[in-house]
Amino acid sequence: MRRRMLRIACFCAVLAACSNNDDLSGDWIGTWSGGGDGTVTESLSQSGDQVTGTATFTGSPCWNAAQLSLVVAGNNVSGSGLAGAIRVDMSATWSGDHIDGTFESVSGACIGTGTFALDRQ
Repeated sequence: MRRRMLRIACFCAVLAACSNNDDLSGDWIGTWSGGGDGTVTESLSQSGDQVTGTATFTGSPCWNAAQLSLVVAGNNVSGSGLAGAIRVDMSATWSGDHIDGTFESVSGACIGTGTFALDRQ
């Protein structure tokens, strides 16, 4: 009985540890570059494969905040950010507490491409 309880406790601890990294929900901070450079912070919420949230930027001549709508498929994340008339499409890979990606501004005054990297806070 004691061993069984220990196994159950270990199993629950492993599940809890894994669940923290199997979901993009939370706060992220990092950098972006392309047509300028600066910092980016994101606050994300995941439900199933859908992720929504907000992003704030420094160093961009075009925008300082955006609403995010993303989709997760395995360790791939894709979607877009909207700030008024400006839309930025993005694609990234994530592993645990780190995301690396690319973006393309497809509308608005700052059309172009770039990269970003984020770490979970």
